[in-house]
Amino acid sequence: MGAPFNQNSFDSKTEAQILFGQARDLIENTDSPKGGLGWMDKKNCENALPLLKIALSLDPDNADIRCGLGDALKTVGKNDEALFHLKKTLTIRPDMFIARLSVLNLLIKLGNYREALPLAKEGTRQNPKESMLWYAHAHCCMTTRKFDEALQSAKMALDTATIEDLTPSSRYKNNIVTMIHQARQALKSQPTAIKTDPQPG
Repeated sequence: MGAPFNQNSFDSKTEAQILFGQARDLIENTDSPKGGLGWMDKKNCENALPLLKIALSLDPDNADIRCGLGDALKTVGKNDEALFHLKKTLTIRPDMFIARLSVLNLLIKLGNYREALPLAKEGTRQNPKESMLWYAHAHCCMTTRKFDEALQSAKMALDTATIEDLTPSSRYKNNIVTMIHQARQALKSQPTAIKTDPQPG
């Protein structure tokens, strides 16, 4: 027989989902001047934080809620708290692409490339078709002077990019192409650059 039905547990998780939906409605404000990219709107995130925190208290093992809270905290500049929740999300759901990318972007923003590097490498293994993970790995490798790894990962970022990413005006495409060029130049000027395991240490 299965586990007995727990009415309180069911109600808490349902309420958490309702609150999470309300928070998303605040964050993803379609009236945003950025074309609905409300996740990038600081004020919207500030307004949603109380709802997200209550939702998480009702369902602390919900990866979507915790990741949403982490992203909102990151947007309002609470980086340490954001990093805690985003890393916790990955312990709940290690294959959650958006959580891993959020952790990587925050670590890179904070200049913590040594910690970001193995996280990015593992991400490319789990999600080899996600261009942004390859780009994050290439970025970390360039900064830690692993230029051969950077070149290969930047090429993979280009190969796995979507059609929208590759439009002539795409800033993302330009960033990848620039990184490929920089990695090639670095390898020419420093032929003895580290070319093997991208793991720090």
